[in-house]
Amino acid sequence: MTHEVRLMPASYVKPYPIAFSAGLTAALPHDDRSSILYRADRALYVAKAEGRNCTRIGLGMDRAVPDRAAAQERTAGRGS
Repeated sequence: MTHEVRLMPASYVKPYPIAFSAGLTAALPHDDRSSILYRADRALYVAKAEGRNCTRIGLGMDRAVPDRAAAQERTAGRGS
């Protein structure tokens, strides 16, 4: 998208310059919506901090993600 914006004739963007920063991530097998959005949001803040017109990829920006299978086993082992 930033490439297309940069290719626009200058008359389209005057008098308002356009800057675009983005944070991207990939959905990993252990992810839920919250963890995906968390990484993308962190990557966006990194991109903004590094200047305008930046795109950063948020892999390796995980907060502690519990192992769901292990958590389910622990819960099941408690009995009812």
